[in-house]
Amino acid sequence: MLKRIFLIFILSTLIFLLCGCSKTENKNKNLNTYNNTCDPTILDKNSLNIEIFEKKQETVESEIANFSTTIKSKSSGRLNNIRITCSKINTHVIENGSEFSFESIIGKSSPEAGYQKADIFLNGKIVQAYGGGNCQVSSTLYNAVILVNGLLVTERHKHKRRVDYVPEGMDAAVSYGTSDFRFKNECGYKIKIYATSDDNNLNIKIVKLE
Repeated sequence: MLKRIFLIFILSTLIFLLCGCSKTENKNKNLNTYNNTCDPTILDKNSLNIEIFEKKQETVESEIANFSTTIKSKSSGRLNNIRITCSKINTHVIENGSEFSFESIIGKSSPEAGYQKADIFLNGKIVQAYGGGNCQVSSTLYNAVILVNGLLVTERHKHKRRVDYVPEGMDAAVSYGTSDFRFKNECGYKIKIYATSDDNNLNIKIVKLE
């Protein structure tokens, strides 16, 4: 009789202990689930993913204009200057309602900025000066700009002599401190400029940012 009571006591104790462990494990699992749900790191990752998605949505680009000119003068100085000037306006974004100033972005064409001497027009004559080639960049940009409705040219100057890289009368001369090329973005959206060059061609592409 005593043996039976003793066995029942042991079995009851074992059952109680097993049930207690199971409840503790379940409680810990629920607590871990709660902690994971409220983990700020996870929330930050979700927020980051949303932010990245929104940024991707903002950077959809649609080409709205493209214009190229042939680089006929192959002097190393001119090629160098065109390459530097293109790099300065490449990927430049113009907000809706803002005005683009070639002079403000390019600055003075000095040897400190990497520019070399090349042919320019000065008072109708061809002379060597730092930044020769800049006018081909500004003229190529001008011809791309006028293809876009909503881009309003606010300042442009013609050369006193005909240039050979754009049709007659379609040039935009620039000279730091005296002649600038400007236009205002009234498209209703942001635009971006892509400017690239090699030894043969100079290309300007304008895209709409949506």
